Amino acid sequence: MITMSLFSGLDCSCMAPFSKHRDKRPTLDPKDYMFDKLKGETIGKLPGSLNGQQFIIQNCEDCNIYIFDHTATVSVDDCVNCRIFLAPIKTSVFIRDCKDCKLMVACQQFRTRDCHRLDVFLSCVTQPIIEATTGVKFGCFQYYYPQLEGKSTVEMNSILN
Repeated sequence: MITMSLFSGLDCSCMAPFSKHRDKRPTLDPKDYMFDKLKGETIGKLPGSLNGQQFIIQNCEDCNIYIFDHTATVSVDDCVNCRIFLAPIKTSVFIRDCKDCKLMVACQQFRTRDCHRLDVFLSCVTQPIIEATTGVKFGCFQYYYPQLEGKSTVEMNSILN
């Protein structure tokens, strides 16, 4: 049994008291980090708008989607006939239940499941993981925009080299 006498000789004057209030972090709205149920739109996120957060693209049809900011991970689900550009992603991209889409992606890990007829321009550190997917064509990620160069962190260098 530990008794308080063990701590009696410690100087605790430098320790801050516990606060009942958490630090003032900005509240994130999940709607700002997803595109959902879009049809026939051209839409995107500019550099500085996502700041490394996860992003979700789902239930979109006939859209042009551009993500020019860095993200932690991206999920693309149930999209049909979309063209999707994703700026370098720190970790994984998950493509699920999509049909007739074209994707341009740089990431650490690329995964597909239950997709049909994808054209993928890819730069990936690991080999792609393709599950229950048919009609996939791969090409090399070849894209440049000025802010892409500014993403030369350790993670981005490993993706783009």
